[in-house]
Amino acid sequence: RFTSFYPYCAESTPSFRAVRLPLRNPYLFMGTPFLANSQVGVFYPLNWPLWWLLPAYRSVHLTIVLHLCLAALNAYVWGRTSLRMRRLGAWAVGCIYALGGYLGAQVEHVNQLQGLAWLPLMLMLWDGTRKRGSEGAKGQSQMPGLWFFGLALVIGLIFLAGHTQTAFIMLVGLAAYGLGPGLWRALRWREWRPLLRQLALLAGATALGMALAAVQLIPTWELLRLSVRAGGLPFNERVSFSLSPSYLARALLPGFAGAVPPEHIEYVAYVGVAGLALAVLAIVNRQ
Repeated sequence: RFTSFYPYCAESTPSFRAVRLPLRNPYLFMGTPFLANSQVGVFYPLNWPLWWLLPAYRSVHLTIVLHLCLAALNAYVWGRTSLRMRRLGAWAVGCIYALGGYLGAQVEHVNQLQGLAWLPLMLMLWDGTRKRGSEGAKGQSQMPGLWFFGLALVIGLIFLAGHTQTAFIMLVGLAAYGLGPGLWRALRWREWRPLLRQLALLAGATALGMALAAVQLIPTWELLRLSVRAGGLPFNERVSFSLSPSYLARALLPGFAGAVPPEHIEYVAYVGVAGLALAVLAIVNRQ
């Protein structure tokens, strides 16, 4: 995918150095919208210093390394803060997340990697938001404050990274992570108010994050209305990159039989032998 993302950087770099927004790409057909193509990431802040200071090919390489390091750091912070791990355990989480098969497979998809690097930090900020917004000992809820706005900011960054499917998947994962335990308690104990409060916090943070990313989302929406996908896609095309149940074992386990074929690189979810061994050890120790 270097041939996809290098031209984006090559067109954005001279525009940023000339202090102008790259509105159109004159090199495709008779000109195509450029800024409205969310995959370019024109408004993603971490792209700006790279485009400003480096040649295009170096900015592509450096943003990959930068976001793998950022993924490891964010996972470390999540492990220390939310999971209450010691430093060594938290660093193990960071290394497994950043160097596992899933993020490694997304290296060629730069904007997906940029969005996924923020996932652990998003989970950590949600935990802080949820705790601050839960009922206190006297039945009074506290304003989540900076945790809430930090969560909204990270959601906005994920949208600005430019891959809408990744943003959607991460928000679904956040909803499962954040609302799953509350839903289970509500079904078991018939206490619905905490779940509704958490749902309101999550919806509010998502709405604020999308508002922060509106500078990119609105042009992209305008472009989508005029594209060949405006009327939707047939079902077989919508599910063409979905993980087949028959491929699940090969996605989660190492490829001892052979390398993963290029057409299946999207399905890699393997975390590594060390990650699997540590997960088994953690399960055994909790029993």
